[in-house]
Amino acid sequence: MQGNSDNLLFVVNPIAGGQDKEPFYKALSKIVQRHKFNYSMFHTTGEDQDEVEILQLLDTGQFAKIVAVGGDGTVRMIANLIKGRKESMGIVPFGSANGLATELMISTDPLQALEVIVSKGVVKAVDLLMINEKHYCLHLSDVGINAQLIKRFEEDSKRGFLAYAKQFFKTLPSSKKIRYSIIADGVEFKGSAFMIVFANAQKYGTGAIVNPHGKLDDGKFEICILKTLTAMTLLRSFASIFIPDKVDMSDMKFIQCAEAEVTFRKNKPQTFQIDGELMEETTSLTMKSLKNILNLIVPDDAQMLESSFV
Repeated sequence: MQGNSDNLLFVVNPIAGGQDKEPFYKALSKIVQRHKFNYSMFHTTGEDQDEVEILQLLDTGQFAKIVAVGGDGTVRMIANLIKGRKESMGIVPFGSANGLATELMISTDPLQALEVIVSKGVVKAVDLLMINEKHYCLHLSDVGINAQLIKRFEEDSKRGFLAYAKQFFKTLPSSKKIRYSIIADGVEFKGSAFMIVFANAQKYGTGAIVNPHGKLDDGKFEICILKTLTAMTLLRSFASIFIPDKVDMSDMKFIQCAEAEVTFRKNKPQTFQIDGELMEETTSLTMKSLKNILNLIVPDDAQMLESSFV
């Protein structure tokens, strides 16, 4: 990494995760005193103008690092803005799930996360998954039960674990199989599933593993197909949080590829999410892995997740 002369731009989502950002500001004050670097602050409003103004700041050429202070939505926005550029992205997690931060073993303690960004981290070039030639996924996208759960949760006026649990138990009984046709690197697959995950990484923000074969910088992604949905499926998913080395994925089918086309039979629109953000319903998807297009600052001891795909 570059030294303390780096100039940082912090992009802060004030409402991310419904959490008070005062711990971040206190941690930043300590880190600045310790490492003596320059920085600027940008607070998002949730409007499209945010991206325009951030790009204008980046185009001045004065920032070596841009730091996403927020949840998966903030991380995804910054990644989209700096893909293919020289700047590196750091993460200070403040979201509800923090999927990519969990994947990269980035601490939710602001002081520890900032130490990684300014002194203890390394820069890794990672892939993005381009979807329908206009959306970009860092982590996990899916159709089926998880996307339906996210939709229900967003429509609920309440937040927090109890609201999420309520929607979880409402979503399960109403889940129906999706009939799909997939062409992955020229090979066709057909079938039905309760969920199809398009995975650039391994696990959800909860820590539950969905794709043990994932590697963030191998130029490939995995299509993970949940064939059955039983109490044992849920138990195995829960167990993977605590015993990841012995995770049982017998309910899943995996397809590894660099490009894919997916259609949902009978042209039935499906609820679709990217990195925790709902997209428009869709009857088809195109996907392509963009190898090593984003510079991420990660802990020096973070595993980049060697793929075990066979």
